[in-house]
Amino acid sequence: MQGIELSRGFYNDIVRPWLSKTAPELCYSAALIGYGSELIGFDDEPIAHLIGLSFRKCAASGAIPAIS
Repeated sequence: MQGIELSRGFYNDIVRPWLSKTAPELCYSAALIGYGSELIGFDDEPIAHLIGLSFRKCAASGAIPAIS
């Protein structure tokens, strides 16, 4: 599985449901940001260099409730 596919699944399975539950009124966009071959689809299978999935939120203060 390539990094873009893994990231898409992470967003669809984890991030989007969490945001829909915790901040349903929030308007947002999602993106794969960073550097590396997975951003442009040149990574090989298996993903030997992928350290792990991550999620970063950039929002106005108080727009998304704190994770407890």
